Amino acid sequence: MKIFLTGSYSLNYLKISLQEEFLSDEIVMDEYDSYIYSLTDEDSKIHTLKPNIIIIYLDSYDNKVNSDLMDIINKAKRIFKNAIFIVTAPVKHLELDSVIYVKSDPFEEKLKVDYVINLNKVISYYGWKNVYNTKSWYSGKILFNLEFYNVIARYFRTIIDNFNGKKKKALIVDLDNTLWSGVAADEGIKISKDGIYSSFWIFQEKLKKLKEKGIVLAICSKNNLNTITNVFRNNTMPLSLNDFVAIKCNWADKVANIKEIASELNLGLDAFAFIDDNRTEIEWVKSQLPEVESHLLPERFTEFPDYLDNIDSLNKFNITNEDLVKTNLYQQATERENHRKKYSDYKKYLRSLKLSYKIKVNDLDNMKRASQLTQKTNQFNLTLKKYTELELIDLINNGGFVYSLELDDIYGKYGIVAAAVVIKNSLEAFVVSCRAFNKNVEDKLFEDIIMKHNNLTVSFVKSKNNLVAESFYKRINK
Repeated sequence: MKIFLTGSYSLNYLKISLQEEFLSDEIVMDEYDSYIYSLTDEDSKIHTLKPNIIIIYLDSYDNKVNSDLMDIINKAKRIFKNAIFIVTAPVKHLELDSVIYVKSDPFEEKLKVDYVINLNKVISYYGWKNVYNTKSWYSGKILFNLEFYNVIARYFRTIIDNFNGKKKKALIVDLDNTLWSGVAADEGIKISKDGIYSSFWIFQEKLKKLKEKGIVLAICSKNNLNTITNVFRNNTMPLSLNDFVAIKCNWADKVANIKEIASELNLGLDAFAFIDDNRTEIEWVKSQLPEVESHLLPERFTEFPDYLDNIDSLNKFNITNEDLVKTNLYQQATERENHRKKYSDYKKYLRSLKLSYKIKVNDLDNMKRASQLTQKTNQFNLTLKKYTELELIDLINNGGFVYSLELDDIYGKYGIVAAAVVIKNSLEAFVVSCRAFNKNVEDKLFEDIIMKHNNLTVSFVKSKNNLVAESFYKRINK
């Protein structure tokens, strides 16, 4: 990955922090305050580098004030079609309190860049006196101390990991002294909108927002299920039991319960984060399931909301329609599994689902999801090639074909569950979501492709995870 760093400040400290965060990547730093020249002149470094990521570090960012800059960035985006543009600056729209904005966020005018890191929000969290470096500012126009640039670099890592599909898909939470204060089976629980226990309310609200962004929630608690059911029934809280796709309330080992949740959701253990207030439980899960990202909550429950905000692996952007209904999709999957148990003949079970396949070609509305599938799919992935949304659009504009397949049945919509890329009669990508396995999706999509492309060339790249794709490849090449 190639990163180009430019802006209106001295960039030395930021480059050092980025090099520590992106060890194996090439980072090229621009000259001081040369960003306008670099983005517009064909002889500048950026045109030779052809970066994947362009970071523009500014002293202010406001769509009204910086209209000329917006035009410059817009022209640069047309030149570097496949690069991610990230602006880092104090955003003047102070009523917007997020750290990272994406194109869909409510700026008064449409963002010309892909992401904006709002330094005002980050500075307010750490405190100006803790981040400002007077000596380096007057001697070299370096505004902040190195520790703060390390923080900013981690936000860049969050953005890039999101873009590459490396975010967690599911969050497992404890209950007692985690979602509320107290032990439900003993003295009861405490949670309120106002007062000292309002931090639990805010914590639950933030969990609900994660769910709405496509992070599915699950419960793993040493408790009696009837007790917990009554807690949710008899108390007003932001979360309800319907917000969780899996619930393990029993006295079994939490490691065993987490494994069961992973199996039920058909997700790898590395797709999960786990939060608990008990150090012993966290250390046990860490030792037995190192793939699971385990987090011990702070001793002070008033710090829970901020702690959750700073778990980078749960910060999710580029949200698709499928992400917005992810919890419903998993709940539908549970209903299908219960339905399947009624049938001894799997073919009869499939017929009973009344599966409906809708295949679209070069539908620009589906490019974000198609890109996401190439980035995140490991098991059914023929070529392992990854595409950004912009790359897919560019591919279409140059005569390529991007296929997407939507699946429905009697229980609802699966959404877009498969995608393929064809360039000059070569199948460059072919991916199927794990939730659509054994639904004839791959056959339906492949049949449609070969009807449209004579003498199609199909290749396969093996990995440790794509055995399902390998089996399909061998079958179509018999």
